[in-house]
Amino acid sequence: MSVGELHSPSRWWGAISRRAGYFTVGLVAFFVVAWFRAHPGLLGVRGPDEYWTLHWTRDYSNGFVRRGFLGEALRLIGIDTTDYAVLSVLAWSISLALSLLLIEAVFRLSRGLGRLEATLLLLVLMTSPATVGLIAETTGDPLQLLLAAYMLVHWLAFVARPLGSGGAAALFGAF
Repeated sequence: MSVGELHSPSRWWGAISRRAGYFTVGLVAFFVVAWFRAHPGLLGVRGPDEYWTLHWTRDYSNGFVRRGFLGEALRLIGIDTTDYAVLSVLAWSISLALSLLLIEAVFRLSRGLGRLEATLLLLVLMTSPATVGLIAETTGDPLQLLLAAYMLVHWLAFVARPLGSGGAAALFGAF
């Protein structure tokens, strides 16, 4: 092995550094958009507004109520649904997960583009009102939770395959 081979960056390191730079740009764009698009919720904290918070706080402790399933599921796993800080952290983590999913999808779709074109495409999609603008504006929407859960199940069934290919067929074949 020569000295030149030791100091030259490998293709693996180049791919990691490109992805890290891409995700850094995407996350900075997410936080900028979230800062300007998110509405101040309860107590002046940027998080879910009163309407979305209502979906997280209702539960079935006093009988069946409309839109109480999410609050009941949170209550059953031991999460205090009356603490707005906890609900804000959960809501923002779901919004962040969806934004990371968008960054990963754009990264994979822009592999054939140059670095500048791929970064510009990412910035356009991340600052668009139809993507991250909507995600940041509706933080706490239960549909975001359903989308994130569906994407997780899809990833487990088709990408990670902890149960082999039979698990995906059984899961999605039942429908």
